[in-house]
Amino acid sequence: MRLESVKPALSLEPGEYLIGGEFMLLYLVNDGGTARDVRIDVSYENTKESHFVPSISKDEKCIVIQNASDLHKRGSQVNVCASYKDAYGKKHSESLSIDFGKLKKEGRANTLRIKLL
Repeated sequence: MRLESVKPALSLEPGEYLIGGEFMLLYLVNDGGTARDVRIDVSYENTKESHFVPSISKDEKCIVIQNASDLHKRGSQVNVCASYKDAYGKKHSESLSIDFGKLKKEGRANTLRIKLL
């Protein structure tokens, strides 16, 4: 039970909304224990980016994509893979994705707050 209480819980969250509901940024958010030595690999369309964040504490976020509104409009798929350590040094990894094209086909194109799919 103690190990679960320190485990990070990552999700993707859009932010910095414009008038009309479009968002500009896509964040990696932590709702659990502190994630340390966070390695983040982001891929979308023909782009691959790698980031390193020393730590993401509970309720903190870091930007993974700065111009996400274009990806939303084009119906792109975004994949984020994060590997990190918890407070005890145990390694974890998560794969998160948002398929904007699928959301549009399902009639969810105007979704303002998107979490882990």
